[in-house]
Amino acid sequence: MDELLDVGHIELDNPIRMATPEDLPAPPGPIVLELRSLEQRHPVLGKSLLECFGASVVYRLSHAPVKLSDDSVSRMVSVDRRPPGTVTPFEQRVTIEWNSSAMTRDQAIRFGYTLPNDRITENAAIGVMCLLINELEGASVSKVLQRGAGGDYLISLPDGSEVQVEVSGISVDSTGREARKRLSEKSAQVLTAADRGFASVTTFSHRSDEAAHSYLHHVVRPASAQESRMQTGPNDKPRRR
Repeated sequence: MDELLDVGHIELDNPIRMATPEDLPAPPGPIVLELRSLEQRHPVLGKSLLECFGASVVYRLSHAPVKLSDDSVSRMVSVDRRPPGTVTPFEQRVTIEWNSSAMTRDQAIRFGYTLPNDRITENAAIGVMCLLINELEGASVSKVLQRGAGGDYLISLPDGSEVQVEVSGISVDSTGREARKRLSEKSAQVLTAADRGFASVTTFSHRSDEAAHSYLHHVVRPASAQESRMQTGPNDKPRRR
């Protein structure tokens, strides 16, 4: 019989130990989006985007429909995302801050007396979209699109391609049904002129907890519809065979 090796007193140079919580990589930090960063996020239109939509964002996120305390300078937004290449949407939370923005909250509140409610909501939704589309998809806004073009804005993606994004805003949706319906409508609308694009729908008081919520979905025309569109052209009537 072979002699057994006694390993009872062997000491390792680098003893093995179990991992502790301190050894694990830290989870990614919260995403904080400063409103004023629109200027840097969108090189072509950033300054104009901030001037046109910044105050409406502050008003809708802090004053109405949900009124925050006077010293509040941020609000969390729950984002229902469906990036390119994914099928199942997932939730991601971001915080929008306006602490160092060019306008004060008092200045933003004046917008409630100078613009119609639906215009404020639309403007605020566009401002939120501009923050999210850059942070989450790496896109920048190139230009506004005119009526009948399909979407609202043309955006440039990191790979150099350009797609359209259709934007909509809702002040209050206590059940969430209106937001889902609007997402379906805007997804269909952006695909009237292209085979893919983004639909963005932001609600400033969503469901019973009155949270700020935004859909940001990449949408693609079904393959069968793409083939039909290639045969007919985007504005043609179907050809008879």
